[in-house]
Amino acid sequence: MTSYKEIYAMKEPISHILKAAAGLPKNKQAEFLQSHPKSQLLASFLQLAVNKNIKWLLPEGEPPYKPAQHAEWGILYQESRRMYLFLEGGHPTLKNRQREKIFIEVLESVHPDDAKLLILLKDQKLPEGLDEKQVIKAFPGIDGK
Repeated sequence: MTSYKEIYAMKEPISHILKAAAGLPKNKQAEFLQSHPKSQLLASFLQLAVNKNIKWLLPEGEPPYKPAQHAEWGILYQESRRMYLFLEGGHPTLKNRQREKIFIEVLESVHPDDAKLLILLKDQKLPEGLDEKQVIKAFPGIDGK
């Protein structure tokens, strides 16, 4: 039987998981990230920030969007399958205007904290307090080296 803690962890916004990691001492961050039930998905998202071989096809900065008022936790997990649309080589025939529109739709559908996180990742930045060396230690190879 799935425990309440496991159910909570399945839907907890990625931004909250990373905020919790960032609040830990640096020498504990890698272990926390590795041990999280969603560690593989976390690695996929963190790779978007730390792997300089990944090229985003969106302008830097915050686009004009309206944060979701009543977004359920965990929507970003569902939206993760569309991340390829925003990356070089992901959908070569998609026009920039359409790509930007889809990105804004994603931002408006996810938890507001996850939207802010997604903008950081797009700009290849990590949340404040999260150490890049610890992220790479937790998930070797995500930096593309």
